[in-house]
Amino acid sequence: MGVTDKDGHLTYVNESLARALGYSKDEMIGMHVTDFLYEKDMIKSFYIRNKDLIKNGQFSFETSFRTKDGNKIYGEEKVVAVYGNNGEFVGARGVFRDITQRKQVELALRKREAELDIKNKTLEEMNAALRVLLKKRDEDKGELERKVVLNIKELVMPVLEKLKKSKLDNTQRAYLDVLKLNLNDITSSFYYGLSSKNLELTPTEIQVANLIRRGESTKEIARLLDCTMRAISFHRENIRKKLGINNKKTNLRTYLISHS
Repeated sequence: MGVTDKDGHLTYVNESLARALGYSKDEMIGMHVTDFLYEKDMIKSFYIRNKDLIKNGQFSFETSFRTKDGNKIYGEEKVVAVYGNNGEFVGARGVFRDITQRKQVELALRKREAELDIKNKTLEEMNAALRVLLKKRDEDKGELERKVVLNIKELVMPVLEKLKKSKLDNTQRAYLDVLKLNLNDITSSFYYGLSSKNLELTPTEIQVANLIRRGESTKEIARLLDCTMRAISFHRENIRKKLGINNKKTNLRTYLISHS
């Protein structure tokens, strides 16, 4: 607690207030209350509050105070006016409560909130930039795929058609058919679907699966791929296992068509 005259000079302080500010009681007597304000721009505010005190008889406020060794503490002050026998204003009496710990927690929380806001804004900006990059990547990927498909259809396929009309033996014609099928696979959504589902199908299994989907028999697939029917049956079984239908009465061709 502290008592001031009408001009704001201390005439009395108790031990608790002196200890909080790091002074002895004798050192504080005669000092002006603004000597203890940490923020000097609070001095103007003090005089405004002093006028309110004279008019209204009391006021409360929270502010920062400077201790004798220069440290900042926070305090809550409740001040009431003291009047003389004739009703004139003669000073004030204030009760001080140290709220430094509470204020430090509040300031730490505000700082943390500000840091989180900055991080959130940064993340939002990064996410926005990432979305733009991903969109651009997808657009570039789509454009590249379109160019590949267009080049195969306009540049490669016509040559293969001309080659097919030339003098080829049965083996060469079979290889040509396989080449055309493989090129069609590359440009089909079915090929991309099988190769992107993490099924771990081998390139040969993807070829076999595509030929099964087209309705080719085991014998015809063996002829086109130049291997035995037993090898094709083995590939069929592996495909069923990897698709998770090896123990089911599911027609493989029907399954492949439905997942095209």
